Amino acid sequence: MNENRNSHSKYRSLENNVYFDENNKLQKGINVNSIKGVEKVDDVCNQDELLSTCESGNIFKNHIYVNPQTYFNQQQLEIIYEETENDLSSHNCHFSNSEDSIFLDFKTSQHHYLNKSETEINNHKNDVIKKHCLGTKKNENTNLIDIDFEGILKLIGGCNKWQILIFLIISLHQIPHAMLNLGVVYMMYQPDHWCKLENFTKKNIDNHYLHINEIWNWNTILESGLLYPLIDNDYYKKHNKHDQCNFFVRDSTKIFKMLEQSTVQYSNSSNLTNESISIKRCKSWEYDNSVMEETVVTKFNRVCDDNWSRAHVHLSYSLGYLVGCFVGGYISDRYGRKTTFLTFTVLSTFFAFLLPSTVDFISFLIIRFWLAVCNEAADLAAYILCMEITGVQYRSTVGCILQIPWSSGYVLLALIGYLSRSWVTIQYFTTFLLFISIFFIYYVPESPRWLLVTGKVYEAEIIIRKASQVNNNNLPSDLGLVTHSENAKFLKNKPNFLNLLSISHLAWRNCILFFLWTSAALVYYGLVIVISDQSKPEKIILPGNFFLNNAISGIIEIPTLLFCMYLMRYGRKKSQMIMFAGSGICLFLAMIFILLEEPKTSFIFMLVGKMCIQGAFNILYIFTSELYPTILRNSAVGVSSMVARSGSALSGYIAVAFDITFPIIPMSIFAFLSLSAGLLILLLPETKDLPLPETILMVSKSAGCADVMRFVLRHSPNNTPINETLDNDLLESFLNLNEAQVSTAEINLYDILNSCLKECDKVLEDISTYGFGASYLVKKGITCVDDDVIQNEVLSEISIYIERIKRYYDLSVQLNTILSSILWELCSGPLPPNDQLKNLAALCKQFIKILCFALQFDAKKLATPSIQNDLSFYRRIISRTPFSENKLVMNLEIANNVCLFLAVSSPMFTSIVTGTLSFVSNHSKLPIENTTSTLSSIVHICHGMVLYLTEEDDEQNVDKINFYSIALVGSLLLYDHIHEDGAFVKSSQINIKSILELLQSDLLENEKKTFLINTIRYNSKHLKDEKTPKSIRLLIS
Repeated sequence: MNENRNSHSKYRSLENNVYFDENNKLQKGINVNSIKGVEKVDDVCNQDELLSTCESGNIFKNHIYVNPQTYFNQQQLEIIYEETENDLSSHNCHFSNSEDSIFLDFKTSQHHYLNKSETEINNHKNDVIKKHCLGTKKNENTNLIDIDFEGILKLIGGCNKWQILIFLIISLHQIPHAMLNLGVVYMMYQPDHWCKLENFTKKNIDNHYLHINEIWNWNTILESGLLYPLIDNDYYKKHNKHDQCNFFVRDSTKIFKMLEQSTVQYSNSSNLTNESISIKRCKSWEYDNSVMEETVVTKFNRVCDDNWSRAHVHLSYSLGYLVGCFVGGYISDRYGRKTTFLTFTVLSTFFAFLLPSTVDFISFLIIRFWLAVCNEAADLAAYILCMEITGVQYRSTVGCILQIPWSSGYVLLALIGYLSRSWVTIQYFTTFLLFISIFFIYYVPESPRWLLVTGKVYEAEIIIRKASQVNNNNLPSDLGLVTHSENAKFLKNKPNFLNLLSISHLAWRNCILFFLWTSAALVYYGLVIVISDQSKPEKIILPGNFFLNNAISGIIEIPTLLFCMYLMRYGRKKSQMIMFAGSGICLFLAMIFILLEEPKTSFIFMLVGKMCIQGAFNILYIFTSELYPTILRNSAVGVSSMVARSGSALSGYIAVAFDITFPIIPMSIFAFLSLSAGLLILLLPETKDLPLPETILMVSKSAGCADVMRFVLRHSPNNTPINETLDNDLLESFLNLNEAQVSTAEINLYDILNSCLKECDKVLEDISTYGFGASYLVKKGITCVDDDVIQNEVLSEISIYIERIKRYYDLSVQLNTILSSILWELCSGPLPPNDQLKNLAALCKQFIKILCFALQFDAKKLATPSIQNDLSFYRRIISRTPFSENKLVMNLEIANNVCLFLAVSSPMFTSIVTGTLSFVSNHSKLPIENTTSTLSSIVHICHGMVLYLTEEDDEQNVDKINFYSIALVGSLLLYDHIHEDGAFVKSSQINIKSILELLQSDLLENEKKTFLINTIRYNSKHLKDEKTPKSIRLLIS
C-alpha cells in the first residue's frame, strides 16, 4: 500500500479532476468545467489506492468524475459508492448526480481550500455583511461563483493609477459636456434692444454722422423718451428705462432740428413739441453689442412678442436631455458603458458642429434637441462607468471630483465668451474639444462590473488583470475569474425599471427621488440663467460684469465640491438635507434683499444659494447610483435625470418671468422647492459605506418586507394581478409552525395528522442512519447462492433492514390515505382559498409539513442507494427459495409493491401526487380549480414567508426559512402535477419567475439553493413543455 501511495504522488500535486475507467481504475482527467470528452493518461491507480489516497488527504480538492454512458452506469457507481462509503464518510463525501454525469465530491478536514485571492475577497464580503447586516447567513461558504465585485476592487485597488487614468480621460469629455449644457447662457443672452428707425441709429448718433448737439448720445436719447416711450413701472421710472418694443411716430425733420439746436437733455417729449403722437410696434430691432455681438436672440430676433420663445432654446435641450437619459440608460445597460459613451460622443460632435449653420429657429431647436440626446447619453454612461470601477470608500470623493471639469467648463465658457463675444465661436470651440476627447475615449475600457453581471466573464478577467498590472498589484493567477458569474443566472432575467416601481415602498422612494431631481434641476438652471440674465449692463438688480459674474458662478462650484466631499463623511442624507435647506434659506433672503434694493447683498445670497443647490445636485448623482442595483443602475440614474429635465425645461421660463413679475414669484418657487426637497430626504435610506447592490432583491431588503411580499404575491410573471392577495394576518398565522388553534370540527383530523407527522420525523431520522444497510450481507448472500444455511442466515439478518424499508412504504400508504381528508377540508370551501387557509391554518401547516417530509425523504433516499439494493436482494431470495410466511417480514407481493415504490427517483413525493390525483378523480363534482387555487395560495404563502423571515435576519429563523423554502418547492411541484398546463406557463397563477429568482438569490444558503433547484429540475412535470417560456427553462438549467 505504501508503494501505491508513492506511485500516486504525482496525483497529489495536480489540482484536477479524476474519473474511473471501465477497468475500475482511477485516472487523472481534465477540469470538469471545460470537459467535452475525457482525456486519459498513463498514470493510474486502483480503488485501494483511491482509498489510501483519500485517507492521506491529498486529492480532496478534486472530484471523481464518472461518465455513465461511457464507463459506469448508475448501478455500478452505487456499488462503488457502497464499498467505499465507510471509508469516505468520515471525510464528508457528498454523492450527487445529474443528467450527464455523477460526482463523488470529496471534502475532508483538508477540505476544498480557497486560494489566497478567494479568501481575501470572501473575508472582505463577510466583513461588509457583518457590518451592514445584509442578510447572508453566518458561516456560509462562498466560492468564486458568488464573490462580489467590491472584493475584487479591494484586490486591484479601489482608486489607483488605472482608475485615475480613466477619470482623467472622462474629465476631458466633461469639460465640453458642461459647455454644451451651460452654453444656453450665451445663446439666450438678450442684449438691450430698441426699434430700428430710419436715420436714427446708434451708429449714426454715436459717430456724429448727424448734425446734432454734442451733448446728445444714443444713451441720452433712449432715456429721454424722445423716440421711445419709457416703461410704466414704479421701479424702472426711477431709472428712465426705455420701451424695447414700441416707438413714437414723429416727424423726423422736426426731431433732427430740435436735437441740433437744443442745449438741454430733455427728459420727455413734451419738452420739445406739443404735437400729437402715436405709438407703433417694432418690426425690426437694433441690439446693443457691447457685451455679446452675436447670440441666438439677435440672429432670430427672439424679442418682444417672441420674448418667451427664447426659453425654447433651453426647453429643446431639456427635452433632448430627457430622451437622452432614457435612451442612454437603456443602451448602456444593454450594450455596455463604453459602447454607449463612445458612440454618443461621436454623434454629439456631429450635431454640435451642425448647430451654428442652422438658418431658422425651428431647425436650430431640432438640432439642439438631438445634441442634448447624445450629450446626455454619453455623460450618463461615463458617470456610471466611473462609479462602477471605484471602491466603495472612494466613491463619494470621485463623484465630487468628476464635477470639477463641469465647473472648469463653466469658467472656460466665460473666458471664451469674453474673448469672442459670439455664441458661434463658443460653439465651434466646444465642438473642437469634444472631437479631441473621442480619441481618448477609444482607450477607455468597458466596465468590468457590467461585464461580469452580463456574463461576459472572459472579457472582464482581461480588463481586471490589466487594471491590476497598472496598479502594480499583480493579481494572483489562482483567482480563476472565468468561474465568477456574479449571480449571472438570476441577472440574466434583465429586470426592468418597472420592477422597482411595482414595489410600493420602492415606488415611494422613486417618487421622492424624482422630486429631488426635478427641484435640483429647476433651481440650479434657473439660477444660472437668472444670474446671467440679470447681470446685463442695462439691468439694475445684480451688480457687476456679465462675464465676471458667470465666471464667479463657475469658480465657486469648485470649493462647493470639496465641501461636499467633506460633508458626505457624515452620510448622504445629512449632507443632502443641509445643501437643499441651505439653498432654500439663502434664496429666500436674496429675494428679500432685492426688494430692499440691496443688490450686492442679494447677489451674495444668490451665489451661496446656487453653491448649495449645485452641491445637492452633485450628491444626488452619487446617492441615486448607490440606491439601485448594477443591472438597473444606469437606467435608474437615467430615468431620474430624465424626470429632472421637466424642472430644467421650466427653469428657462421662470427665469424669463423674473423681468415680468420681478423676483417675488421666481425666487419664491426656487426657495420653496429647495426647502421641500430638504425635508423629503429624511424618508430615504442611508447608503454611506454600503457596497453597491447587484440585484433587485438586495435593493428590496432595504424596503419594507410587507411591501416586497405584496409585490411578489400580487403579480404574476405577465404582470396580471392574482385574484386574491395575501394580508398580513394570514401570513402571521403561519409564523409559528408549532402553534395551533384547532377548531372542534377539525380536531380529530388534526390529531391523526399529528400522529402521522411524528412517524414522519422518526422515519427521517431512521433513513438518515441507514448508511450501507445490509450491503455486507448482500455480498455474502451473492457469493453463496447455493448454500441454503447461509441464505437462511442472511434472510434472518437482513430482515431488520427490510422492516425499516417496509416502514417507509407503510408510511407512504398512510399519507396517501389521509391526504384525501385534508385536501377536502382545505379545498372544498365554502370560503375563497385564502380565507379558507386562514381559518384552517393549523391543518394547512400540517399539510405543508407533509410536503416537506416527502421532499426531504426523497433526497435522503437518493443519497442512500443501499435501500434499493437491499430490497432487490431480499426479493431475489424469497422468490428463489421457499420460506414459510411467518419467517418473512413481507411476502413477495408486498415486496414487489415496495420495489415499485422505491423504483422512482422521488417515491414519497410521487405518492403524494398520486394521492392528490386520486382526490381530484374521486371528487369530480368539486371543481379542480378549487384544488389548484388552494395549492397556488399555499405557494404564495410559503413564498411570502421566506421573504419575510429572511428580511428579519434572525438566526432563530433559519429552520423556518429552510422549512418554508422546501414547502414552497413542494407545493409548487404538486401544483405543476395537478394543473393541466402546469406551473411554468405565462398564464399560471404562480409567480414562477420571482420564485426561481428567490431560490437562486443570496437569501438562501448555497447548499439549500442547489437542493431546491435540483428538486424542481427532476420532479417537475411541465418544465420541458413547449409552453414553458425559454427564460424560465434557462433559470433552471
